[in-house]
Amino acid sequence: MASHTPGEWVLPAALAPHRERLLATERPIVRLLPQYDDTSPQASLLDSRIGGVPYLPEGLAYPTNHKYEPLQLLCQLDLSTLPPVLPLPERGLLQFFIDPWSFLYGMQLGKDDKMGHEVRYFAEPTAARPVEEVRLKMPDFGAAAYVGPMEAAVAAQGIPVTFEAAQQLAGSSDAHFSRRLGEDFWEQLPDDDFKTREAYDRSNFDNGHHLGGYATFTQGDPRYTQSGDLTYHLLQLDSDDRLGLMWGDMGIAHFFISRKALEAGQFEKATFYWDCY
Repeated sequence: MASHTPGEWVLPAALAPHRERLLATERPIVRLLPQYDDTSPQASLLDSRIGGVPYLPEGLAYPTNHKYEPLQLLCQLDLSTLPPVLPLPERGLLQFFIDPWSFLYGMQLGKDDKMGHEVRYFAEPTAARPVEEVRLKMPDFGAAAYVGPMEAAVAAQGIPVTFEAAQQLAGSSDAHFSRRLGEDFWEQLPDDDFKTREAYDRSNFDNGHHLGGYATFTQGDPRYTQSGDLTYHLLQLDSDDRLGLMWGDMGIAHFFISRKALEAGQFEKATFYWDCY
């Protein structure tokens, strides 16, 4: 997916009168680019990956759910390799875990209990435990009870990822859109407002895998009910056939964090959400 600068945005003709207002929503993002054809064994526990074996230092337990079943590494990011365009630490490892044994994968609707998902941040990673030692603590992806969103082979081995800086406009399903442009924005357009909305979102490329920016939802943004500043969109991972990653019926997953927690580096306070068609 291509990067954009304000002068390059091509919007549907019906949105011409609103162009400046739409361009004013532009934000930087960092795209995650899975290296689909890289099937080499995981040599380092410090690499950025989707799935695979996580970094785990001596003295720290592997994350589990409330039944003490091991969580699954969804994504691990080496922040030192990211383009410096987001309000994230300049270095360290950021890990995202979910529950592969539950139907909702650890999403806790309306609860503060995060035992079904966990985000870990290591500002200064120390010597890692050996890969095979950590692998013994991971879920058994061949077990009949495994219902995680990722194919077993990918979940066990992982896929390396690289990064690309890009720009994004507010997608129509993100709560920021209606806050910036009004709840009735689309109703003010001509009769083809649904097609215009679809065309706008396609031109904006607001789906896919990325950090920061705006979120894409198949049902609706759970932050619509939030007052004050909306929580920061930390990570989006889309359904991806090449990754063997499927959130229900072509859904999309997200992690959010408050600005206060983000500034303090308290990534353990991040929350997990996904929806599907």
